[in-house]
Amino acid sequence: MFGLKFPFNNRKKEQMKQKRKNEELRSTMKRSFIIAAVVLASLGISSPLFGGEQVCSWDLTDSGGFGTKTHFQSSTGELIVSVDENTGAWSGLHIGNPSFQKNSTDFPTWNKGFLVFEMKGGPDKEGKLCEIRKCQIFLAYRNEEGKLTAPTAAVQFPRYAENGVIPADSFATVRVPLKKINWKESESPINTIVIQFSGNGKTAGGFTIRNLRFEIPEE
Repeated sequence: MFGLKFPFNNRKKEQMKQKRKNEELRSTMKRSFIIAAVVLASLGISSPLFGGEQVCSWDLTDSGGFGTKTHFQSSTGELIVSVDENTGAWSGLHIGNPSFQKNSTDFPTWNKGFLVFEMKGGPDKEGKLCEIRKCQIFLAYRNEEGKLTAPTAAVQFPRYAENGVIPADSFATVRVPLKKINWKESESPINTIVIQFSGNGKTAGGFTIRNLRFEIPEE
């Protein structure tokens, strides 16, 4: 019995190795597609379907804070949000996309999709890096005078991060189910995404966000 070899064990190892390679390739291809979608959006070109999904990238250059400061870093495509002595309860920011102007009826499969982005925490007013645990997001319409109306519900989003929390010093992918946002038919179009600290923002840290997009299944 000693010295016998079992070729099926080797085959199983090779199959597992190939499976991991395939998964890594799919992940790399999808990330490359998302980056390409962001570039296309900045050029005013709509994104194609990928794997049965419509990826609708959201430009991060048109932003403004209320109780926070925002800075778009073009070299990395990241929106950096910082806090200061003016940051308090329900402080946050709005990210506009005037070219979007879509209504829920434009997306028949809206409730099966996701709002997806990558986020990491940042320093608080004392310079200490903080996780993001209490923060909400909703979709809104901003008119020419700057008035916001919100046709959707607000959703606490850190729970939808990979481990239920957004780390202080590394990016986590957040996938918010669009059915939780509850964008009702025939309501106003949206052209703005709003992010707010929940409750007492005085102790909150800033954060960085990138690759913001909608991923909506094909009909």
